[in-house]
Amino acid sequence: MISLENERGNRKTSGRDKLYLRNRINYSTITIYLSEPKPISYEWGIKRAIETGIQAFMATIRAIIIGIFVFIPLIILAAVLYFIYKAVKKKTGFKIRK
Repeated sequence: MISLENERGNRKTSGRDKLYLRNRINYSTITIYLSEPKPISYEWGIKRAIETGIQAFMATIRAIIIGIFVFIPLIILAAVLYFIYKAVKKKTGFKIRK
């Protein structure tokens, strides 16, 4: 007897659930966006290649200028040390043995 009452309750509940789900489906909205794929086109890219080449050339010139300013102090230091060495060698007659 208890199982028969439980079964009736389950059927009523499942009926309400079905009605609830049916109402949810009736009020649901599906949005679909359609678009065509872009056509495949090949561009030569000459303008872009020239722009990239100019940028690379300018970067090279910039690197050369930076390199010059980095090495100038080292060259000056080497020249000063060389002249000091020559002056000491001339005064003392210092010779490097090989």
